[in-house]
Amino acid sequence: QLDSINTKANEYKNSVKEMKALEIKYKAGYISTLDYETQKVALDAKQVDYLNEVYKYNILKMQFEKPWTMSEYSF
Repeated sequence: QLDSINTKANEYKNSVKEMKALEIKYKAGYISTLDYETQKVALDAKQVDYLNEVYKYNILKMQFEKPWTMSEYSF
């Protein structure tokens, strides 16, 4: 699962770099507002994916370290 987290983190970092370049193009007037906003939404989606993977990892780690915290409905 750590590999998945690292992959999502790398995808997010690359998207942030691309977004910076896109922001410059947007401010210069080379791309439309719709294209810019679409990329912002995609960047936010990648951030959510990354944070979701981290959350799932932390929950799984806690369940292994403290099995008494598991409920019967978490399966």
